[in-house]
Amino acid sequence: MATNDGPVCKYLQVSTGNLSKETAQLFERYTSPDREPCEGNFGLPVAYNKGEYGWFAHVPDDNEGIEPPELCALLDYARSLGCNWIEFDCDNDPLDGFPVFDW
Repeated sequence: MATNDGPVCKYLQVSTGNLSKETAQLFERYTSPDREPCEGNFGLPVAYNKGEYGWFAHVPDDNEGIEPPELCALLDYARSLGCNWIEFDCDNDPLDGFPVFDW
C-alpha cells in the first residue's frame, strides 16, 4: 500500500445559470480548441471544457486578474469551502444566495 496517495481535490457544482451570458461566452471562447494561445485568459481562471456542455474552472488562491464579478463571488465561495475547482453545468442546481441569469 502506498504511503502517499497524493492530493485530493474537491469541486463545487454550480449551474451555468449562475453565470451571466457574457461570462459564459468568455468561457466558450477561452476553452475553444480554435483559440490562439496569445489571446490571453479573457479575465478568467484556468478552465477546461466539460464535454459538450459546461466547464471546469480552477479556483486560484485569489481573484487577481479575474474580471466578471459574479465569477469572483463564486470563486470566493468555493475557496471558503476548500474547493480546488468549480464544475459549471446547466444540469447543476443554481446556488442559493447568488444571482441567477436567464439566458
